Amino acid sequence: PHPRDLAAKNRANGVHNHCFLPTGTSHKDDIFCIWEASQPLSAEEFQSFIDGPDGPAPGVFINRVFPVIEGGITPSTAFPASGLNAIMAKIEELLPLKLDEMVSKAKGAFNKEA
Repeated sequence: PHPRDLAAKNRANGVHNHCFLPTGTSHKDDIFCIWEASQPLSAEEFQSFIDGPDGPAPGVFINRVFPVIEGGITPSTAFPASGLNAIMAKIEELLPLKLDEMVSKAKGAFNKEA
């Protein structure tokens, strides 16, 4: 698959590959990767992903998973923590109309005035 399609698929699966680092050109050379998950995963869960049908190259590599301990320094996050989504969901719960419906009605009203 095209790298853009693979990145979109990974993101939909809640994972992001920050680094793909081949150490040589031979199939015997190691490749190091740094992955991030949007939710905590055990080493076993990530191993299932990376070796499974949703992984980037099922059956091509011999993958070994090494989780980073808390406090480890990794690349900037691809999944920034934000309470905004939770806040907006709570607001929409309380409103009689959903936010998208309100925006649509507002746009309709503005178009009629124009």
